Amino acid sequence: MKSKGKSKFSNKNQIFTSDYFEYDFSDKSGFIENIYGVIDLETFSEDIDLIQKADSNSKSSITEAELEGLETGSNIVGLSFNLIKNDNPSYLNFKNLNTSNNRIQKWRFKSKNIKINNSLISSKKIIFTNDVINPPKLKLVANNIFSEKKKNKIFFISKWAKLVLDDNVSLPLGRRKISEKKDNLSKLRIGIDNEEKDGLFISRTSDPLKIKNLDFRFVPELYLQRILNNETYSYRKKGDSITSPTTKKPITLADYFGTRILVEGSVASYKLNSINSFNSIDFKKINESIRSSISLSKKLKNKTLKNLELKYFASYREKIDTGYHDIHEIYNGYGINLKN
Repeated sequence: MKSKGKSKFSNKNQIFTSDYFEYDFSDKSGFIENIYGVIDLETFSEDIDLIQKADSNSKSSITEAELEGLETGSNIVGLSFNLIKNDNPSYLNFKNLNTSNNRIQKWRFKSKNIKINNSLISSKKIIFTNDVINPPKLKLVANNIFSEKKKNKIFFISKWAKLVLDDNVSLPLGRRKISEKKDNLSKLRIGIDNEEKDGLFISRTSDPLKIKNLDFRFVPELYLQRILNNETYSYRKKGDSITSPTTKKPITLADYFGTRILVEGSVASYKLNSINSFNSIDFKKINESIRSSISLSKKLKNKTLKNLELKYFASYREKIDTGYHDIHEIYNGYGINLKN
């Protein structure tokens, strides 16, 4: 079967249009060119048997203008910036507008060519967005993407994906899975930190990496405002003491990026917790870019004091909120804490 011209494909929650459509029912394979539409991941597995319903002359066919009208409809889930309930009030994150469980179900998408093989698809490049703004400010670009079916559910895997913000800044995400489950975009955050990161930045929390009894989480960061200004006020002059004020300095490529490394777990009978941050990956600035804290704690058995806890701790350039004397920085510290 071949269909040339504006073709429409719709059933329940899956809608798209294309310029050219070709499908062979005998071997269940084909391809679609210049496709654009809306996909609902939550019901995609149930709605996927749509090839036999393709129709280019239906009275209910959806025009490109009507598809664009869907962008602002109540069924399209978008992204907005909301304050995170976090110790740091400067953090912002992406959060669903219309759902309460951070699930991003509906996406707009487009691709120059999608191949079909036994109801599964593959493509060199598909662009997804759930941004209600047109043109979208936030896009997920999935390269070398293919679908797989497991337990009667279909999900998409991209060998290399990146997040594009306003067509100017891209954040590499690596290999990504897109499914109806809680979406990875909920791990993305936008924050403002003028002191450490020169303003606006974007970060993404990785899935935990478990090594024996320890869980590692890596949070790569991209400093958008620092890049746009091509300068930084986060570091001191070469040779100045750690207590000296910061000054304006030019930046290098290594200053575009930073990271946080979070470690939780157990060592022997102790609970370990460690927070490490780097506001540059330039090793020449390591003494100024790193902040680190680590603690080992355990509950002590005591008949009288039932909540007795012993803690060993160490820190380097850790910021402490004293409550009554604002925030102070511990340049180097270690000690023992016993509390009930």
